[in-house]
Parts: sequence; C-alpha cells; structure tokens
Amino acid sequence: IDCPTMCSEMTAVVSIHRDLHLFLPRSLQKKSLRIPLKQRRSVKDFIESLGIPHVEIGAIYVNGRPVDFSYILTGGEVIRILPPALPIRLDQESLLRKRVLTHIRFAADVHLGKLKNYLRLLGLDTVYRNHLTDDMLAVLAQQEQRIVLTRDRSLLKRKAIELGYYIRETQPVLQAIEVLKRFDLRQALRPYSLCLRCNARLTRVDKKHVESDVPAASLKAFHEFWRCQGCQQVYWEGSHFKHLEEKLCTILKKAGYLRP
Repeated sequence: IDCPTMCSEMTAVVSIHRDLHLFLPRSLQKKSLRIPLKQRRSVKDFIESLGIPHVEIGAIYVNGRPVDFSYILTGGEVIRILPPALPIRLDQESLLRKRVLTHIRFAADVHLGKLKNYLRLLGLDTVYRNHLTDDMLAVLAQQEQRIVLTRDRSLLKRKAIELGYYIRETQPVLQAIEVLKRFDLRQALRPYSLCLRCNARLTRVDKKHVESDVPAASLKAFHEFWRCQGCQQVYWEGSHFKHLEEKLCTILKKAGYLRP
C-alpha cells in the first residue's frame, strides 16, 4: 500500500525488518512503506493488519522511540518494526512481553504431531491433542501460560496468545532445531523424562512391577524400566534407543546446544 501523494497526517511511514517479510504480501516487502491510516488505532492493531502476528515482533519504534503495543497512532508517524533478538530469554521481560515464564511449556497445533514427539523426547512439556480447535488451543495457552507453536498465522494474532511462534520449517527435525534456536531452553531440557503418548512424567520402576506389560524377550534383555504416571505406558532402552540418541544429538548440535 504505497500512497506517497497522501497527506502525511493521514499516513505512517513504515520500515519492516526483512526477517518479518514472510508475513507480508509481496507488494509490502519493501524497505520503506507509506501506509494510509483511516483512523486512530493501536500500533498492535495496525501491524497485525499488515499480516504480522504480534508474537513475532521484538521491538517497535515510533519516531525513534521504543513503544509498547498499546501506543495509539494518529498519523504522520515513522514506524520501525523489528523481530526479537535470538535466542529469546523467557525469564526476562521486555517492553512488548511483560510476562516472565518460570516453567517452559508449549502447546502445538494439530499439524505439528512429529515436532511434538521431538520436544517431548527432549523433556519439554508439550500439549498436543487432535481434537483441539484454535479456540481451545488459545484458551489453554492462556490458562497454562504455554508458548503456542503453529503454522497458522491467524492463530498467532489472537489476543489470548501472549507467546507463540510461527514454525517456518516443514521437516520435523528441522522444526525442532528451529524451536531450540528461537528460545533459550538449555536449562529446561530433561531428555527422556516425558511420555511420548500423553506428555506426563516418567518414573523408574522395578522390573518385577512391569512383567505383565513387557514382552518376555525384553524382560530378559533389559533391566531398567520406566512407567508413565499418566497413561501407564512402560518404556525401556530397546533397539530403537540408539537411533533416538543419534537423532537428539544431531538436533542439539545443529541448534548450538552441543559442540559438533
């Protein structure tokens, strides 16, 4: 929307960082835009009308001064929109993000089932249910202070969602790497501590307590077992464990959490 002939009092000059251009139609992917303002409106409403979810914004400058989402635009402003500096420290507040998280928890939408498995393998509490609608997911995220992970841009524009991230990658391993790079999660990682099925905690159990739930061959070959506190699923380090270890090591290395 480039209207250089309009009166400056009824327009805003906008500069949007290139990392946010994926949310914009091609016509708005420019270094500087002059966009009409039909009425007074908050800077949050204005930016989201362009297509950028508020959770993807790290800083907003109006006439060279940092502002929060409630700032009211009246026309004639020069606006600069930036993504957050990475990795995002969730234990620190900012001008745009007042809430500080002491426990890192995610909520993944129905299209991210495989990503959910990798996050749970890493010990990151991740809610995922096939029946959750966007409304239900937004309410759950708000009530439990969860970070919403999705490939639905419109979902992230909901006011109830304070923290969220639009997943760029389509391949699950790359998506997991992407999440680890986005947020500083080093202290939150607890590999193999969560159930892949239901997200509940795993506790170590004596071999004699799982005899009826484990194949005889596995009982003979293995001596350490864990049971989910939620769905009661039993886990042990079977033949697949080495493969999982290699995959998680690859994810952590490429995310910069482990040395190559």
